[in-house]
Amino acid sequence: MQDKGSKDFVEEQRLVRTGQSHRIKTLMFREKMTNSELADELNVAENTVKKWLNGSNQCSRLPQIAQLFNVSEIWLVHGEGCPDPVSITRKRLMLLSDLVDLTPEKNWKIEYLNGKFLLEIDDG
Repeated sequence: MQDKGSKDFVEEQRLVRTGQSHRIKTLMFREKMTNSELADELNVAENTVKKWLNGSNQCSRLPQIAQLFNVSEIWLVHGEGCPDPVSITRKRLMLLSDLVDLTPEKNWKIEYLNGKFLLEIDDG
């Protein structure tokens, strides 16, 4: 086990934070989410998000971020495996619901087929 004060340990922790911040930035870019929006979703200061994203602070909300973006927490924390590439996050669904009626009364489903999302609505 490495000594927490050693240069190797410090460098390893910096690399872990850098990887996590890169994955968070990727998710934010994919969802067109700003630092301010992420801060609001997680109930933290925007400056806290900025520190996570530049790697200067360890992110304390990784489980919540994984849930928010509907990705694997293991992928977000360690970069192992892959996020669910076909997930539809709450924000995307909200944007979609602005275009079409997705109320519970409607019989609708979303599928991912051949690299495209398909929305099926049965007006009954």
